[in-house]
Amino acid sequence: MRRPLAVVLALCCLLSPGVAAAALPAGSGDSAPAASAPPDDLRPVPAAERNLAPGPGLRVDAGSQTEDCPDAPGIVCVPNTTNHLAPDRSNVVRTSFNDSSIDVSAALSADSAGTTERLRARTLRAAYERAGSDAERRAVVAAFADRLENRSTALRERQREALAAYNAGDISDEQFLRTLARLAVAADRLERTLGTLGRYRDQSGAPVDDARLGELYTDAAALDGPVRDRLAAVYTGARPPTRVFVETSGDGIVLAAVVGDGAGRTFLREAHLLDARRTDSTDQYGGNPTRVVDRASVLYPWAFETRGPTQINIETRPFGAAGTYRIVKYHPHGRLTTFLDGGTDRVFAEYQRKQVDRLPTATTVKTNESAGLTMTVRRSYEGGPLNVTVADAETGQPVDAAVRVNNRSLGTTGGDGSLWTVMPRSVIVTVTVEYEGRTVTLSWTLNERADVAAPAALGPAAPPTSLPPADRAGPRGKV
Repeated sequence: MRRPLAVVLALCCLLSPGVAAAALPAGSGDSAPAASAPPDDLRPVPAAERNLAPGPGLRVDAGSQTEDCPDAPGIVCVPNTTNHLAPDRSNVVRTSFNDSSIDVSAALSADSAGTTERLRARTLRAAYERAGSDAERRAVVAAFADRLENRSTALRERQREALAAYNAGDISDEQFLRTLARLAVAADRLERTLGTLGRYRDQSGAPVDDARLGELYTDAAALDGPVRDRLAAVYTGARPPTRVFVETSGDGIVLAAVVGDGAGRTFLREAHLLDARRTDSTDQYGGNPTRVVDRASVLYPWAFETRGPTQINIETRPFGAAGTYRIVKYHPHGRLTTFLDGGTDRVFAEYQRKQVDRLPTATTVKTNESAGLTMTVRRSYEGGPLNVTVADAETGQPVDAAVRVNNRSLGTTGGDGSLWTVMPRSVIVTVTVEYEGRTVTLSWTLNERADVAAPAALGPAAPPTSLPPADRAGPRGKV
């Protein structure tokens, strides 16, 4: 029985990166344990990587965050952390924030989508087990491959319809996010059914090739993401309410959120460019993982140049058979998962998880003496985490103040006087806090330089430690 083959490349580098590639035996593709950590979890960063954040006083020019890196359309360059995928600024149609919380109707809708796919999987198993001959079993597999292909097409079309309706103002932020969460649940279940179909294909010899399965797995990846998974959990009450940043273009969807608290506070981000992938183009990598890594290192240079034990997982099956590649890269700030199309040579989907207290930030403090308030703003990069803290200017005690960013209300700082959110992609960002009629306002521009200090949590370097285990939970896995 054939199983998805993963080529795992481990980079252990202290002064300069080196690549050691090893192909796993065909029977060991699924041998790594499934990830059991919650969706917001980040693996501990090895001590050897802890000296990689910029030191105190490092100067960062926000203007260097260009929309396109050289030879990398759609990739936004960010200094001192990972680059990220985003639609061109000139193509952005809507930007918003939405507070999502437990929602019975949304939860039932998502559960219904998952139930439909579970029933589909059970029907496949029952039909395959009832088949009395190899020929009948091959016919069952071929028929269900057609059904899953039709289902995948319907889900992708539904996403495009929802995006068009949202951009036209026909549906609200919450309606759009509900739809995306429902599609993510359906895609996750669809992928599990694909796993069953692949096993039956291998057993029966049905004429369903790897490229066809790879396309379906890739379709599922383009419908999922860590923020959508978070929303699905929020709607059922399994996760607390979450504020989500939403940005869209004609073919682009970006979702981001800061979740958790304390040392576990995590920045989640996902981006999809629907037109960056083409199924009718020739794969220029031909399943060669070394060439894929070379391209990924151009797209995400900081992530690939950082020292210390890291891990990359290049899946040549099932994705590679369809000319698409899923790359998982651990780095000092967290984890990057990117999907590269071998035909267009472009990233069409990307998931990012970053531990907030490891990100380099610029800190600005402003006190309004007449108002008796002090506001402290910690900003990373446009589209990244933003923290606003308000305190009494005389006593230093935290203040529960209302916060507006670019004149958009984002809630209050709460009892601890602190609010985490996502910094919008804007040439000018203005933060205003208000408490009992007293206000403090702070603005900065995209081209403004700022002092960026290393997070205190990043201690001195230590000797290299062993590599973390592979983060793999099936052909695509939860990332």
